[in-house]
Amino acid sequence: MNLSVSFCQFMQKVKNRIVLKNAFKTGIVVGLILNLSNHGKEFYYHMTIPWDSVLLNFFIPFCVSAYSGAKILGEKAPKEL
Repeated sequence: MNLSVSFCQFMQKVKNRIVLKNAFKTGIVVGLILNLSNHGKEFYYHMTIPWDSVLLNFFIPFCVSAYSGAKILGEKAPKEL
């Protein structure tokens, strides 16, 4: 199978509404927990906040969840969708 075709098919599954909705929810919840544990002191004492790290704490769980959801969709038979 051609890699570009496979990647395009995978990205179509990532763009599935249910996958994106679940990934967004996961990113918010896990991102909040990570930010509180990693940067709680900065937030509490109004210190300088490393915004790049804060954004990554939301983005990485979103990507992992979207990847997992798309992978599960790819493993299901077409009639199960």
